[in-house]
Amino acid sequence: MGILRLKFLASILDEPFKQKAKKFILYLLRSNLYQNNQVDEYDINKIMMKVLVLRMASWAEYKPVLYQIKRAFQRWLHGYSLSPNLVPAIVEIGVSIGDEDDWNRVLKRYYEVDDDHSKKLCMKGLAASKNPKLLKRLLEIIMDEKQVELFFSYNKRLQNYKRLAEMEIERLRLKIRWIHRHQQQVQSWFRNICRELKL
Repeated sequence: MGILRLKFLASILDEPFKQKAKKFILYLLRSNLYQNNQVDEYDINKIMMKVLVLRMASWAEYKPVLYQIKRAFQRWLHGYSLSPNLVPAIVEIGVSIGDEDDWNRVLKRYYEVDDDHSKKLCMKGLAASKNPKLLKRLLEIIMDEKQVELFFSYNKRLQNYKRLAEMEIERLRLKIRWIHRHQQQVQSWFRNICRELKL
């Protein structure tokens, strides 16, 4: 998961370095970028790699992969089946790059499906929106008494989330302190990599 650490480092760098870090991450993922979205459901390593590639390429705003994801997301919205291992990433990214109509269609699907897995998938997708107005609507829906009950039933591990969040915040603080102390080294490291790769 070194690529995820690179993403974390890139997210705190200045904008010119962030763009170079995105190019570097795409360079690392280049051999996996153009594979189709069908993955052997029994090969867990390939599944994890494909999900990582989709998420990282989306984060790096790589247009060809975003186009693939958008097409797959639209197919899912129209009821076509996709690789079940990739659907969560495709729905979350699809909503995050989609518009209000896409969000509303996922919300409609949330109300139409009966099984817990599909409801959870839709809820995570809805929460991936970058539109503050839509996120506010989602909170209003969740705050509805019946919806609160459903929300807690879908997220039975909520009591552990606070503890996990506190642990994650502490880890993040440690990482930020380390990066703050070593910022010159990190930027120098990215400069050298970008120079070598001619990015």
